Amino acid sequence: KGFSEAWMHHKGRNRHHYEYWTDLSPVTRCYEPVEMPRKYLVEMVMDRIAACKESLVKLAEIGRRNDAIIAVEDLPRSCLGNHHSDILKLIGEDPTLGVCFDTNHLLSLEKPHEYIRKIGNKIVTLHVSDYDFLDERHWLPGEGQIDWAMLKNTLKSVGYAGCWLYELGLGGSDWTIDR
Repeated sequence: KGFSEAWMHHKGRNRHHYEYWTDLSPVTRCYEPVEMPRKYLVEMVMDRIAACKESLVKLAEIGRRNDAIIAVEDLPRSCLGNHHSDILKLIGEDPTLGVCFDTNHLLSLEKPHEYIRKIGNKIVTLHVSDYDFLDERHWLPGEGQIDWAMLKNTLKSVGYAGCWLYELGLGGSDWTIDR
C-alpha cells in the first residue's frame, strides 16, 4: 500500500503527535500546522526520547559485541538531541554510547563551549564547521560566530583529544569548497 494503516489511525487520534495538529487551510487548500498545546508537545518529546533510547540500547549491545562506541550526534532545530539535556537523556550512563558533537547544530539554543562543559568526556568525535548561530552554514572555521580559541580550550579542558572532522558546505550560492 505504501503506508501503514495502524500509523494513520494512531496519529490521527493521539494529540501527542504533531501530525494530529494539522488542518486543511481554506486559504491555501493545503494541510498546515496549528498550534500544539505545550502539554502534548512535552509528551511527544518524551515519547520520542523513550523510543530512541530503546533503539540505542540495542545499538549499544551491538557496539559491545564489536568493541565499538556508538556516537550519537546532536541534531538541530526540533530534532532530538538539540540540547545537552536531551543528549544526556539519550545516552545515559552506558559507556558504549558517546556523543558526536556537531558544532554547526546547536543553532541558538546553547553556545558550543557551554554544551562541551555540560557533556564533558562523553564527546567521542567532532563534526566541525562554523555558522551564524541562526542556521546551519557549514562554513570554514573563522567565517561565522564560533569562538574557536574558546572551543579548543574547552575541549582540551574536558579531555577531548580526538579528531576534528570538518563538514563543509557544497551547495547553494555560497559554496565553502570554492573559497
